[in-house]
Amino acid sequence: MQESITRRVLGVATAVIAALALLVGIALPADAMTITWVRHGESEGNASGYIDTKTPGPPLTTAGWEQANTVAGTLDPADYDAVFASTMIRTQQTATPFAADKYHGGNQNAVTISTDPYHPVFSDNVVVLNGLQEINAGFFEGSSQTSGIGRIGYILAPIMWTLGLRFARIPGGEDGNEFEARVNGALAQIQDSGSETPLVFDHGATIMFWTLMNVDNPDITLALTHPLNNTDVVVVDSNGQGGWTLKSWAGTAVGPATLPTQLFVNFRDLIVAPQTALYNLRLPILNLDGPGIVAGVQQGVSDVVAATGTFVVKSVQDIAAALGGLGQANTAPPAATKSVQLGSPTTTSAQTAVEPKVSGTKSTGATDLSDGNKSTPISTLKAAASTGDKASAADDGNTGSATKPAPSGKKGTGARSAKAAA
Repeated sequence: MQESITRRVLGVATAVIAALALLVGIALPADAMTITWVRHGESEGNASGYIDTKTPGPPLTTAGWEQANTVAGTLDPADYDAVFASTMIRTQQTATPFAADKYHGGNQNAVTISTDPYHPVFSDNVVVLNGLQEINAGFFEGSSQTSGIGRIGYILAPIMWTLGLRFARIPGGEDGNEFEARVNGALAQIQDSGSETPLVFDHGATIMFWTLMNVDNPDITLALTHPLNNTDVVVVDSNGQGGWTLKSWAGTAVGPATLPTQLFVNFRDLIVAPQTALYNLRLPILNLDGPGIVAGVQQGVSDVVAATGTFVVKSVQDIAAALGGLGQANTAPPAATKSVQLGSPTTTSAQTAVEPKVSGTKSTGATDLSDGNKSTPISTLKAAASTGDKASAADDGNTGSATKPAPSGKKGTGARSAKAAA
């Protein structure tokens, strides 16, 4: 009897899904891409204990260079087809040892770093892209990153972004739509370059919050309970359904989403659609572009209708899969569904890491918060890049060259612990 009821439910669900899929056109396969994010080594800003998100920002400390050398030694150059960094010096310097190993047999002085983030030279060893810079702290720039209102004020809006509330703005800084558009613009350039396995040296808050805003298996508590230390690695993969899946976080494998998480993601993506539609209208309105406004409204309405249909389809699909025992949450072993062991930032030998973990004690950086969406398809990144301003509130258009100290020829064996800023 129970089996008969289940079959009927699945039959109805399948029919509904098929009908709506024809109307909405969902589940288009994404272009293949696996992004490996690496947070930069300890910077002078990190060591100061104050939030520092200005471009080009301070360089690495001696400990930061040791961390950069160490993480380069744990990453296989053959696994990555290109190296990218933000417009901030600390990411370019962190990328240098790896680029030297990949392209010049370890000679860091031979590494070439592009100098124009708006017109990058993709033949350079380290390609600098506008849009990857750290989240702008706005009025909280220069505040203590371990205490006081600045520490909380800086991350409050980004946490709201992960819940789908992208209209929230950091006072004096950017909102979630602006942040999403600029990062997606950079990723669109990476895709256009032909890279499928890019290694991207970036910033703690940028990596954490873009990931949690976009993957289909997010754990929102990660940003608070397991923030990224210097040179920690995050891996995200295109999921074949127009979005992203989180594969590992700071050396710990991340499993598939449970049903509650799937339903949360469906709702998040639903409420993001109208916010994105309004954001895309800002330039036509500011420029008094009548035809642009009309086209923007038409596109926005179309996107919201499509998002509504997708919400219904995916919700029915996820529930039906759970009832039929076909969902990922039911097929994966319990241990694999846990995102991380949240009580400790150190990877244990029992945990399966997608990428190697850097040895040594790491400093906790600008995004150290422990004291205290439908996934964007790659195929739409170009559209996101074309709708917004080229520069974000977090970047004044300048980029610094990553001045390198004379390499000692040794890989660092560890990093000193530090309370750090972005």
